[in-house]
Amino acid sequence: MVADTAPRRAALCRRAAQRGVAAVRYPGIAATRAPARYGSDASMRGLLSSLLQRAHPATGPQAPPAAGTACAMTHAQPRIEAGSTLHTLAGLDPLAAAAFADAFAAEVQRAIVSCTLGQASTTQAQALEQIHSLKNTLSLTGSAELLSACDRLRGDVDGGEPGSALAQRYTAIATAAGLLVENYRRTLPNDDTAPDA
Repeated sequence: MVADTAPRRAALCRRAAQRGVAAVRYPGIAATRAPARYGSDASMRGLLSSLLQRAHPATGPQAPPAAGTACAMTHAQPRIEAGSTLHTLAGLDPLAAAAFADAFAAEVQRAIVSCTLGQASTTQAQALEQIHSLKNTLSLTGSAELLSACDRLRGDVDGGEPGSALAQRYTAIATAAGLLVENYRRTLPNDDTAPDA
């Protein structure tokens, strides 16, 4: 039998609000509550989002970007996005996130070494499979820029772009992801603890 969890969630939110948790520890939540009939679910989503994204002080509403900045936003640098697998893991267990980042870097290197997009014998299906695999790996960063680059690369495979150009772009995307995670890895602790004697 599955119990209805809505009353339990509402009670947890009320208790958190009574203790001032939402207003003090997670400043952005109180300001984003929905109308009363949706309050408990919205508060719970806000609380979880804040926990996973290491809540930052609330900022005022921002104006839409000016027309001249649209081009700059299109070419924004890739970054580890808040809420991505790697960022969430870093918030929960920094040592595990460091090991995960190391494994990610190794996987990116494997993808670069095994890339066959520049070879004449590579079929379109094989090229699409390699790009799909790379995109799945890069999705762990949450980087919209890297994922968009994979989508454009996939579109160019369908468009018949030469394999050598595809291989160069594939390598560039994977290398950018590797450098991104390598730099992020430097912010995470090392497991230098020796076992007790």
